[in-house]
Amino acid sequence: MAAVFASMVQRWDNCEIAEHGLSWKQLFFERNLAEELEGFGVYTGITRKHEDEMLRPPIDSTHPRWASLYPKLPVNAPDGLPMKERFCKYGVDCKAIAIASSPTGIWPSLDRCKSVVPGNLQLYVETYAHAHLDPEAVAAAKEAAAAAAGATGGAAGSLAASQRQPFGAGGVGQQPKPGAPPAKPAAAGEVEPEVDPDADCDGNVLREYVGPSVISEFQSTGMWPAQRQPCLLCKRAEELEKLTRKIKVCVAACIATAQCLVPRPCAYAPRGCWHHRLRRITCFRWGCSSC
Repeated sequence: MAAVFASMVQRWDNCEIAEHGLSWKQLFFERNLAEELEGFGVYTGITRKHEDEMLRPPIDSTHPRWASLYPKLPVNAPDGLPMKERFCKYGVDCKAIAIASSPTGIWPSLDRCKSVVPGNLQLYVETYAHAHLDPEAVAAAKEAAAAAAGATGGAAGSLAASQRQPFGAGGVGQQPKPGAPPAKPAAAGEVEPEVDPDADCDGNVLREYVGPSVISEFQSTGMWPAQRQPCLLCKRAEELEKLTRKIKVCVAACIATAQCLVPRPCAYAPRGCWHHRLRRITCFRWGCSSC
C-alpha cells in the first residue's frame, strides 16, 4: 500500500482521499478514469492544422489547392480520371453530419472538431472530389481500367492491387447499408466485384482520416494504404463508444464505494469533478439532449 500511495502522490497533485469517499482505491480509480476522459481525442504528434485538413470532404486534381498539396503527382490517375483523395470508408453511411449536428457535450476535442465541419462543408460544397464528373462516366472509366488491369496484370497484378491502392483508386471496404438485402455469394470460380466506397458520395461525406506519414507517402508515391480508414468524426465516435463501454463496466463499482454524492468544487478537474459526472456519461449517445 505504501508503494501504491507513493506512486499516486508522485503522479498526481491533490491526492486527498476526502474527495474520494475516504478510499485510496476509489481515488486511484477515479483519477485514472479522469485522465482518460480529459485526454479523449488527443492524438500525440497531431496538430490542429492537420485535424482541420481531415475535417473536410476530399478533393481531386482539378481543385485549386491540389497543386500546392500534391505538387509531385500527375493530374490523372491510371483510369484517366482526375486523381483524388478518398472518402470515409463508410461512404454514404458516414455519420459525420449527424455527429457534427449533435449538441455540444463534455468532450472538448470532439466539440472543437464538430465546430470545424460546418464551415468546411460549405467551403467544399461544389468542389469535392469528382463533383464535376458524371457518375456513369466515372463508373465506366473504373470498370475499363479494372478490366485492362485484369487482362495484363494476371495473378501478380491482382496481388499487388490487393496490397496497395494506387493514386485515386476507390478501394474496398464500404459497409453494407442498414436494411439492405444480403449480397448473393459468387458462383464457383467467379470473382466478386469490388464495392467502391466512394460511389454516390458527395460534399456531405468527409475524407478518410490518415496521419501525416501517410500523407507524405501519398505526396511522393501516389499510393494510399490498401485498408481504408473512417473519417475523423467516425473514428472519434468509435473510440468514444469503446470508452463509454469501459466506463459502464466500472461505474457501478465506483458509485457503490462513493460516500459523498453532493456536488462540490473539485481541486483537480477544472470543468467539475468526474466523480459526480459518471452517471451522466453512462447515458451518452449522439443527439441526447440531457448529455
